[in-house]
Amino acid sequence: MPSEAYRMQENSAICWYLLPTEVRVHSPHLMALSPLIRFGTSTWTYEGWQGQVYKREYKKTTFARECLGEYCQYLYNGEPLFRTVGNDSTFYRPPTANQLRNYLNQIPENFEMCFKAWEELTIPTFSSHPRYGAKADQPNPQFLDASLFKDLVLAPYREANFGPHTGPFLFEFQCPRLDAYSKPSSFRRCVLKLSRMGTGGGIGSSERAAICHFSKILGNRCSPVCGVPNGR
Repeated sequence: MPSEAYRMQENSAICWYLLPTEVRVHSPHLMALSPLIRFGTSTWTYEGWQGQVYKREYKKTTFARECLGEYCQYLYNGEPLFRTVGNDSTFYRPPTANQLRNYLNQIPENFEMCFKAWEELTIPTFSSHPRYGAKADQPNPQFLDASLFKDLVLAPYREANFGPHTGPFLFEFQCPRLDAYSKPSSFRRCVLKLSRMGTGGGIGSSERAAICHFSKILGNRCSPVCGVPNGR
């Protein structure tokens, strides 16, 4: 695998995601791998792939909305190469049910998408960036709020019946701002509360529950690897 790739393990399945540079497949045995392994990229909206992955012409204003279907149809040795893809736009706002329905109209039956969790759930203290307005430099009372995750993040997936295509949710944390959760026990309590969404928290059996796995927590710094195991 290229150095730009990163791995996520989902129960016994393994997903490989490539960063959006250039798609290069070196192994002639890739398609002989276990069906539990899903190969994909961190996004499908990289315009630099036009002429390589994308042969059709798209308007610049509609490229991101319309090219997912062709991404799923990209062939390697006569077989579809990508069986998963990342979506980082959901870091800035949860998707709407209509957005998810648009994805459903383009992806095949066995395709899964990996979504970033909304930043309103993953930022302990907002930065001074102008886009945060009056919230800049303020503590975030909704940090790892399990109810908010259920009501605002998971709700459109239920409404659109997107469950069978929902892969891992990625939780991206700003580690330098985790001072209030510097003690592993405090941080784990928040994570465990969120993880209970998968054990009778009101979501369907075909949906995923957010459970975060941490590779290490050292003092005031942590290196989280966050995923969502199959809840079925």
